[in-house]
Amino acid sequence: MLTNKVSCRARFEGAWKVIKQVLLDYITGEGMPKDAIELYERNIDYNISGGKLNRSMSVVDTAEIVKGPR
Repeated sequence: MLTNKVSCRARFEGAWKVIKQVLLDYITGEGMPKDAIELYERNIDYNISGGKLNRSMSVVDTAEIVKGPR
């Protein structure tokens, strides 16, 4: 189970890098000021990669438990 959690977290982190860049590219393209983009990036890093990541991973774990083995 631990290996699965490590794998799931690694997959999320890999996907998050792509999603984050898409979001940053979008707001940059919309003409947001540089300081606003930097603030937004710090905010999403703190919230997504910080405590919210643990909550998100718990939701995934719970769904897998309820769903049962693949």
